[in-house]
Amino acid sequence: MLGSSEFVEAVLNEVVGHRDEKNIGQKVGVEVLSALAGKIGLRLGLSRAELMGGSRRRSVAEGRNLVSYVAIRGYGTSLTKAGKVLNISVQSVLRGMERGEQEFQKRGWAIADFLK
Repeated sequence: MLGSSEFVEAVLNEVVGHRDEKNIGQKVGVEVLSALAGKIGLRLGLSRAELMGGSRRRSVAEGRNLVSYVAIRGYGTSLTKAGKVLNISVQSVLRGMERGEQEFQKRGWAIADFLK
């Protein structure tokens, strides 16, 4: 039977071991998220500036949802960082993740297509 400190150590080792597999834990900078916005914007016919600006147009909001989804699920970016880069609130990032996942499935896209 493991002691409490041994158990904690085992769990931490397991989590850290899986970080590389999912790209979680990487420090993702503004440049990476900006490039991601550019890739998604290109597919949607939107500019990077539109996606990172304050527009409330439906197509721009959908694009930001897709960027939020890939940033959080694909790169493991924090909600706060994604919100700052996209100029939206943390709540909007969370809502965008849910909607972005549905949009990805509907369009038949894969997250791997947008990762480095």
